[in-house]
Amino acid sequence: MSQNTTEYIREEARNIPVYKKTEVLVAGSGSAGLAAAVSAARNGVKVLLVERNPFLGGQSTASYQVWFGGGTDILTGFSKEFAERLDAIGAAKLLDRYKTQTAKTGIAPLNYHISIDPEEWKNVAFDMMEECGIDTITNTLVTDAILENATIKGVIIENKSGRQAILADVVIDATGDADIAARAGVPIAPLPKSGYLMAMVMLFRVGGVDYKKIAAYAREHPDDFNLGSGVPPGEFDGENMASIQGMGGWISFVKKAKETGLLPADWQTGWGREGFGICGVNPEAVKRGICFFDIIHVFKRFSWDADDVCKAELEGRKRIRTFMKFLKTVPGFESSYLLDVAHSIGLQDSRRIVGEYVLTRDDVYEGKTSDDDIALITITWPDVPVTDDEGWIMHPSDGSQGDAKYRSQVKENAYFQTIFGVPYRCLLPKNVERLLVAGQTISMTYMAHEPGPCRGMVPCMHWGQAAGTAAALALKQGVPPAQVDIPTLRKTLQEQGANLRKDAIDLSEVTENIMQRGATISHIA
Repeated sequence: MSQNTTEYIREEARNIPVYKKTEVLVAGSGSAGLAAAVSAARNGVKVLLVERNPFLGGQSTASYQVWFGGGTDILTGFSKEFAERLDAIGAAKLLDRYKTQTAKTGIAPLNYHISIDPEEWKNVAFDMMEECGIDTITNTLVTDAILENATIKGVIIENKSGRQAILADVVIDATGDADIAARAGVPIAPLPKSGYLMAMVMLFRVGGVDYKKIAAYAREHPDDFNLGSGVPPGEFDGENMASIQGMGGWISFVKKAKETGLLPADWQTGWGREGFGICGVNPEAVKRGICFFDIIHVFKRFSWDADDVCKAELEGRKRIRTFMKFLKTVPGFESSYLLDVAHSIGLQDSRRIVGEYVLTRDDVYEGKTSDDDIALITITWPDVPVTDDEGWIMHPSDGSQGDAKYRSQVKENAYFQTIFGVPYRCLLPKNVERLLVAGQTISMTYMAHEPGPCRGMVPCMHWGQAAGTAAALALKQGVPPAQVDIPTLRKTLQEQGANLRKDAIDLSEVTENIMQRGATISHIA
């Protein structure tokens, strides 16, 4: 992190004009912020959304985090509606079996990944904001919280018009970094034992990709791909998750490039494997010959430190240039070219607030539920024994992912599977009234956060839907969000399509997929 300066300049006191007054202010338009704003507006209150970028979408659009849903994510409520809107315009692909299952039960755990088009995501998000009559201001930073007697009254913003204030009855922090909560004095969870966050990720988009050639090579050389990788059976059309995503392969090409100096000797992709993978594979991507890469991970940087973010982005862009020279030596990528690099570096981790309840690893592993749960989440994950505070970490913050120590902890071909609840109290920060937090910064430990079910786009939409709905109910009931009637909140969420019933979740397809790969489910809760 950058060093604190010991030299100061005193800023003169001045009157800051009030830009607007609103009932609910949402800061950040990522998965959580969008869901919060729309849900609050649909529940009958006036909403203003502030976004630092010139477009909506947060990590999914600004950072090219094109993995919208996957694994055992459950599309329900707002996330289900959003996914179906993307599917309707060809910006994502929902498989027929998903549509069949949701027609019966209204929900469906995914046994595959949904890859999205980030540009179309922006369009769908703007459409929803417009439909709901939500006031929006982009290109605007939230720089401070306005507090009075431990109650938030609004925020200070900065943009081309200068420094202004927004006053609000309820504020929802969906900044992705808990910026408002931190400035308001909310306690922040400690860093993991390593002292660092999970890696930042510099994603980029590539054109000129020959998918037929990729599929042919993968089928002819299965040993050149990591365990569980390759390509799906049948025509490689992007309908299902391409299993060359994630762990990936082309191991021999990476090894040769490191030996010849085309890649640095210490080159490592994001998963800590020898090969590399691609992402963003859907039918439209295959037709257009494009893909995304989620392989440039930058470690030991902090998302709230300007110097660290700058250095991480510069390092990421430099490594992308090196990789692109190598990529042209790989079958299917000979004519590839760099289309663009993400607008900003992706953040897998950031501050996490200390709320009225802190979700823990044991809560997840044991499938714990509570009376104030606002979402049910599923996880199917390698069953790693807990020996210290980073027991099941696949993406350790010190950069050792995939090393011998980690692999030695993993039970041989064993997974655990649970359905657990996330309490409303995780959205309520300690010490500050009328503030809600949504997104990956809700109140949870590092070990509850890391596997993904609590920080991905789909669960963040669940937190956002709950926060927006709770904010609206608080105003209608004339109470602060911490005193919202929980049965009414849960009932309203269910009426809006959210699922809060464990017995409605069928994980048999996910379990079958695990078994077909020769693995077992060693723990179910």
